[in-house]
Amino acid sequence: MHETTIKKQEDLVRKYIRAKDTNMPALMKEVFSSNARLEMKLQTQNISFPSFTLGLENITEVLVTTFAKSYEKVYTFCLSDSLKNNEETLTCHWIVCMREKNSGKVRIGYGIYDWVFTIGENTKVKHLIITIEEMFSLEKKHSSVFLEWLEGLSYPFCSIETFFKNSPKMEEVQSIENYFRKVETKKQETI
Repeated sequence: MHETTIKKQEDLVRKYIRAKDTNMPALMKEVFSSNARLEMKLQTQNISFPSFTLGLENITEVLVTTFAKSYEKVYTFCLSDSLKNNEETLTCHWIVCMREKNSGKVRIGYGIYDWVFTIGENTKVKHLIITIEEMFSLEKKHSSVFLEWLEGLSYPFCSIETFFKNSPKMEEVQSIENYFRKVETKKQETI
């Protein structure tokens, strides 16, 4: 696979994260095709999204506009050591941390992105599957500790090791780290 294809795919992922995390809906038209599909697979009851969303405008509404009404200080990290690319797809694990606007509580969750791209000169996302494995809610008092930690990380691509190196010592964070350690162990066993 060409390096330019990998770079283009990763640039689209970066733009999507910037659009979502910083409430910039105008960027979404640079990422998604007009007839793109979004599929959400929720493995947790701690957050809600529609299962299927069709079209750029509707996807933008769900992932940026409506999302930004509830959350601020959003940091989405794609775990670089989990990236798998080919000509049409990119898959990676992600971790998101954010603060609820109404309560001030911190949310931290993780899952998998499965991106499917159009092929050609004007590559865009034609299908995105977001699997949300878990989403934890933490008390407002943890907000400043989390934000200080996140601001010191490589964003939006970060290795698993770097992400957890100086992480807050909390049960929820430890649970997420244990999940990714298991994923890494399984990956090593298949090599």
